[in-house]
Amino acid sequence: MKEPGKVIARDGEMADEVHEQRIRSRQELAREQRRARYRQAKERQATDPRHLAMKEAAKEQRRQAYQQAKERRKTAAAAEQAKRKAAAAARKAATVAEQAKRKAAMVAEHLMRRAEPTGLGSPDREGGVQDLVELVPWMAKGSSARN
Repeated sequence: MKEPGKVIARDGEMADEVHEQRIRSRQELAREQRRARYRQAKERQATDPRHLAMKEAAKEQRRQAYQQAKERRKTAAAAEQAKRKAAAAARKAATVAEQAKRKAAMVAEHLMRRAEPTGLGSPDREGGVQDLVELVPWMAKGSSARN
């Protein structure tokens, strides 16, 4: 094979420089042709009914997927909220029951203190303090014993 750098062209240029310029011009020509083909393909694609239908179908699928995800998020949020409300109601019911129990104990203790000096809490008296202790839950706020 010949080495292009050894041959001298007109005006004192080296042949490899001329060759390099030809290569550059070919590269530029190829680049322009690629760009032109790309533009033409884009234009054909923009008016192709099959491609447009495919794009529309993909768009519809994305919308449906978004709606389904949105519905799942709503359902999960509603379930979580219901769970929180049930837990809060259970805590409140336990608190109310504990408060009622404490209040009943306090009332019973108070009644026992008041009853002892007068003899109401004596074992000889029929019913006595036990009747009063049974009345306390009936009097407690929120008690179902009234019903």
